[in-house]
Amino acid sequence: MIVPAIGPLYDLLCRNPEDEKQKKYLDIATEKTECLLEDIIYFHERNMKLKKDEEINYRN
Repeated sequence: MIVPAIGPLYDLLCRNPEDEKQKKYLDIATEKTECLLEDIIYFHERNMKLKKDEEINYRN
């Protein structure tokens, strides 16, 4: 949902990298993007483990 908007957001924030506000906003956007990607990876790994556990329980 939000991932396709990340590229255009960075394009907008990088237009004037000399501006202090732009740098601050870019830092915030980078931090939020990192957190978003960490969450995506965490939940993907969790869901894969749950799926694997369900398959094992189904076989028994």
